[in-house]
Amino acid sequence: MKKIVSLILSFIITISSTSISATAYTKDIPVEYTYTEEDLVKNDKQYISGYYVRDTKVWLMEYELLYPECWYYIDENGEVHARDEYDYDAYDEDFLHDDRVEIYTIKNGEKELVNVYGTDWDDIPWCTDLKPYTTYKFQLKIRYFIGPYTDKDGNRYGVYKYLWSDPIKIRTCPKKTGITYTKAARHTVRIRWKAVKCEGYKLQQYNAKKKKWVSIRTLPKSKTSAKIEGLKANSKYKFRVVPYGHVADKKYPRKLSIKNKGFFYSSALFAKPSKAVTVKTKK
Repeated sequence: MKKIVSLILSFIITISSTSISATAYTKDIPVEYTYTEEDLVKNDKQYISGYYVRDTKVWLMEYELLYPECWYYIDENGEVHARDEYDYDAYDEDFLHDDRVEIYTIKNGEKELVNVYGTDWDDIPWCTDLKPYTTYKFQLKIRYFIGPYTDKDGNRYGVYKYLWSDPIKIRTCPKKTGITYTKAARHTVRIRWKAVKCEGYKLQQYNAKKKKWVSIRTLPKSKTSAKIEGLKANSKYKFRVVPYGHVADKKYPRKLSIKNKGFFYSSALFAKPSKAVTVKTKK
């Protein structure tokens, strides 16, 4: 997993650095990983290394423990124990890893399994069917395959080590709004849109010369209308509205039990833009 983190982050940064697109997305802040595999073994816990939010979907990434057979061993009773130090001799290139990650949501102290995937980053699914601009508490449970074991009766089975992450609160993106009213004068345009659950709205105007949408005003969630002034008479303008919000737990990267550990997270949530409207000012 961590071998491809820099590639994923460069992709995310490229997307996040552009103007708000037609797809709801987040602004992701990457930081360098400073915790190690020793931290996982020593603290007997899993770490969430980051997450993305897109629309009403959440994608979580775990900090993977490579070659768990080098970190743990199986005793004569089939019990798993942490090694005093990493054992290079325990590594086997033909070792069949059967690791998996379980994603849980926590509500009223009850855990519910919502997804299962392999530790290969290509397998990581989105958590879907979530409500817009709603806070969810997630927790990861990862299963590491330590090796096969044969008991005294000759029964052979796999032995696993399970690690839980700390819970994390993540909020989904706001719901898309819609412009419900426009009225044009010679140099002004009035716009009204439908209220949605969010923290505020970005009013955007299309810049034909630059061929991109530009935010011209940021409004609180209590405002669902705006008056745009200083426009040219007898001219066409395109506008749209983008609801936005913030993550549920902005301080989570500083709440890791090991100080100054690496993490990347979503800092701002944007909904899909409303359908654009074209308004022509009067002569």
